[in-house]
Amino acid sequence: MKDLPDLTAANEDVKRLVANAMGRTFYSYREDLFSFLGFEDPLCRVNKLEDASMIGSRCADGVHAPVLDIDFPAELRPCVDKQILALGIQMAPEESYELMRVVKRLGISGWGDGAHMELNCPAILIPSETPGHFHLFLETKLSLPNYEDLLAALFRAGVIEEGFFDCFLRNMTSTAVLPWIRRREELPLSYSECDDGLPIRNFDYFG
Repeated sequence: MKDLPDLTAANEDVKRLVANAMGRTFYSYREDLFSFLGFEDPLCRVNKLEDASMIGSRCADGVHAPVLDIDFPAELRPCVDKQILALGIQMAPEESYELMRVVKRLGISGWGDGAHMELNCPAILIPSETPGHFHLFLETKLSLPNYEDLLAALFRAGVIEEGFFDCFLRNMTSTAVLPWIRRREELPLSYSECDDGLPIRNFDYFG
């Protein structure tokens, strides 16, 4: 087991992520034990944050709390009792319309143009290790079909990358590296840190 980093000086967004109010799943990355089986990036579920390298959208109750990888500038702006999500991307009118149609249907936003939307749920935006990129966590729960609809609309609008969406389609969950993990320098862990002993197949996208 690893020691959990000292998070007393962490910002409020990291503390909210660690609190894990949505009940998202934590994973460790397993390179040694399962590499001979052909798993490109084997992950296994862990119960303790100290053992985790990544956090996934799948929750303990089987639904999904969105975990998104944003490969361009993004910002959460306060607006009365809500937040405005501002994405540094230009969308075609038809893509913007379709994205807003989906997020309105799912109750995520009731106003916006796709690149800017007023959120009806709390959100956490944390810079990733890559400068100018972010991990976005929407604090709401969606069924698997609804989450797939959301990701499909985000992909068509250019908000998430093809590799991220394809990885979700293979594994039926999306993930992001935890803020204090430095990618593959720290991702491989020992077998004793894997609580279920089984990896997720073909998990080859580390947003």
